[in-house]
Amino acid sequence: LRNLEWEEGENDTVVLLIPKFRHPLMKRWLVPRLRKPNYRVKTDRVGTFVWKRCDGTSTVQEISDAMGREFGPGFDPGHDRICGFIRQLAKNDCIILND
Repeated sequence: LRNLEWEEGENDTVVLLIPKFRHPLMKRWLVPRLRKPNYRVKTDRVGTFVWKRCDGTSTVQEISDAMGREFGPGFDPGHDRICGFIRQLAKNDCIILND
């Protein structure tokens, strides 16, 4: 499940808006004074595809299968690579993993 704001970028990609500060005191006092309170992380086609499917209902296996259908038989990102990307998103609190 996605856990942060995002927006559509160029060429139908996603830009993740990662807060510079998450601590409640910093958010309250410092963030309102910042001109840019978020880091803007641009994703590629594969990252965008995975991000849009992190909706709380799709499993990693379903996302992997859908990638094979979307990008064709010549594209093989590997299940481990997708899992690694999803783990990295979870580690950075970009998504919340469901059991």
